[in-house]
This record gives sequence, structure tokens and C-alpha cells, in this order.
Amino acid sequence: MSVKNDVHHRAAPIAVADGSGAKPTSPPGKPGPARPKAGIANAPARPLRDIKADSKPDPKRALSRDIDVALGHMRIGEFTRGEAQIATGITNVVKYLTGKNFPTYDEAKRATDEILVAYSRRSPVDRMEVVDGVDNYLQGKVIDGLLTARQLGDGARLSEALETAKKYVTDPGLDSRTPADRLESMIKEMEKFGATLPMIAATRGACEKAIRGTP
Repeated sequence: MSVKNDVHHRAAPIAVADGSGAKPTSPPGKPGPARPKAGIANAPARPLRDIKADSKPDPKRALSRDIDVALGHMRIGEFTRGEAQIATGITNVVKYLTGKNFPTYDEAKRATDEILVAYSRRSPVDRMEVVDGVDNYLQGKVIDGLLTARQLGDGARLSEALETAKKYVTDPGLDSRTPADRLESMIKEMEKFGATLPMIAATRGACEKAIRGTP
């Protein structure tokens, strides 16, 4: 099953079929107006060449014109447009770094870690937009895995998807939301996409235990 995603609380579609740009109209690093947090969005893109996992990554390879243009839109208050384009940029970079249209969560996580490093020297506002976009992208992959496992009725796959959900909510590397916020955001998105009450309860229970650090 494919769930519309990958790019917080905005009602953007999830598309784990895991996607143009114009030049930014504002100088880099200039803060824009305050805005609400982002939802989940993602778009298709062509597969790109594989990069060996054991190679020493060059931070520049995780830069994206789509992300840069998106940040320009956000600085002038065009948040919906910017959020969609930052989702496209993240999706394309992940495909480029993994060489896969449908990377696993762990593969995607390694790629998004590179994106965060590549944008770590930007202004605090721009950096947080990228962190938030990565958070949304990974959340979308978690939800897609959960819903697909449920649709297939595959118990082993569902258990694996729940383990992935636990890794996502307890990930110390993301700082746009607390673990509890990540869980609540994920539950809200699952509800939007028709997750059953038993699945939501199982996801919440497993993730709350992980957050508390209990088995």
C-alpha cells in the first residue's frame, strides 16, 4: 500500500511512493514570519545512482536546489509552497544517496542525517525548517510501513513496523519535536489515513513504552 507523504501538523499528503524551482526571492539566512509546524508531504522522483554506504560522504552531495528554493519561499511567508518543495528536495536527495526508490527506514535515516549535516551551517531558522522537513519525511515512512503491514495482515511485518515507529519517536538526532510530540503527530496522521483503533492503540502503547525506556 502506498500512503501519500513524507513532509507535523499540516495537512499535507503522505506519499511514500517516495519529488522544480525558482530562485529564492530573499537573501539566505534572513528570518521570515512565524508559522505553524509542518505536516507530511512527499513526491515522486526518478531513481539516481547508488552511493556506497562505507564511502566517506561529502556534505555537498546532500545539498538540494529544491531545498534551497523552498527555504527562500518560507522566508517570505510562502509556507505551503515551501513545505511541498522541501519535501521534494528531501525525497530526491534520499533517492540519490541510497540509489533506491523505496529505501528502508534505516537507509533513509542515514541519508537524512547527511542532509542535516549539509544544512547545519545555515541560519537557525533555515536549519530548523530542514530539520522539520526531515522529521516529516521519516514520520511518513513509519506510517506507510505500519499501514502497509496492516493491509497485508502480515504479523511479522507489523512487528517490524512497530519497532521502526519506536526508533523514530525516540531518535535523539531530531530536535524539531520532543518524542511525545512526534508520537502525537504520528497518531494524528495515522487517523487521517484510516488506521484502525487497534493499530493506533498498539502503536501508541509500543511507542510510549519506548519513550519511558521500559520493555
